[in-house]
Amino acid sequence: MTEMEVTEHFAGIALPGHLHTQESLHAAAAFQFRAGDVVVATYPKSGTTWMQEILTLMYSKGDGQLAKTVPNWARAPWLEHIYFKDMMQAGREPRIITTHLPCHVLAPALKKAKAKVIYVARNPKDIVVSFYHFHKMAKFLPEPSSFEDFLMQFLNGTGGLRLHWPLV
Repeated sequence: MTEMEVTEHFAGIALPGHLHTQESLHAAAAFQFRAGDVVVATYPKSGTTWMQEILTLMYSKGDGQLAKTVPNWARAPWLEHIYFKDMMQAGREPRIITTHLPCHVLAPALKKAKAKVIYVARNPKDIVVSFYHFHKMAKFLPEPSSFEDFLMQFLNGTGGLRLHWPLV
């Protein structure tokens, strides 16, 4: 079995094994945030990349050079991914950190710090359509059998499609 076929389960959600390990997920849950950190917290397919781009432009005073030359996963690394420690560049402030981890996992660590949290919400109908097509395209996610089945899994919170952030 390859890493692409592995699924890691953590805090009631399923995550792709090629990007997550139990070690990286536990490290994320215990991460020590700083007062200057900016955390982008989203449910998948809710506008994460847009927010990463907006913050990059804000903190570079509108200069698009950083956004054009450095991938978004390096500018705003994913807290729960296996490469997170390597992506956190020393000296870069504020640290922009991205996550799909559920709020009950991050709340204890965030309460200890004064990090800013930006929660991006999107209409659940739009999320499920986008997430379905993303599952069809992404080889590291399970192939959905039909939209109807995918929708039922999404609504029931099964198949790794649990709504782990409140949808406002």
